Amino acid sequence: KVEPLTGDPYRGFRSYFEVAIGIAENPPFEVDNRGKRDIALDYSTPEGKAILMDLLADADVFVTNVRRDALLRNGLDHETISKKFPRLVYACLTALGLEGPEVNRPGFDVGMFWSRSGVAAALALPGQHVASQRGGMGDHMTGVAAAAGISAALFQRERTGKGQVITTALIRLG
Repeated sequence: KVEPLTGDPYRGFRSYFEVAIGIAENPPFEVDNRGKRDIALDYSTPEGKAILMDLLADADVFVTNVRRDALLRNGLDHETISKKFPRLVYACLTALGLEGPEVNRPGFDVGMFWSRSGVAAALALPGQHVASQRGGMGDHMTGVAAAAGISAALFQRERTGKGQVITTALIRLG
């Protein structure tokens, strides 16, 4: 897992748990990141980009949640990466997909999946406030969809020798 030099912002929830319930761990972060190895680097620098390319040379799958224009700007879009690593399965998870007028709009679980999709309104009882949701509800569903696509792409790659792009989003418009 490649994190920015400042670390994954999700790590910051640890302070919430320390204050709210007196534990020094961050259970959601630990659950979602179990079994992962991570590195912090700035892939916009030549040194950081070289490290990332070295990692991709041995990788089976590249998973990203970076918006399309940032991927293009950094040469990390599927078209560019697949020329260098044709066997790589490229999985892109975004808020709104890779096409359409809002392709570069950021979005997170609570704001995009829970609210904008209408899931919150669908689960609210008439005349009552929307219930709180468990964090990561849409993130986890989107991740499961991506994992299924990645598994199928890896299976296909074993037959053809070629990787492919997998995309999924919190919601898709159009």
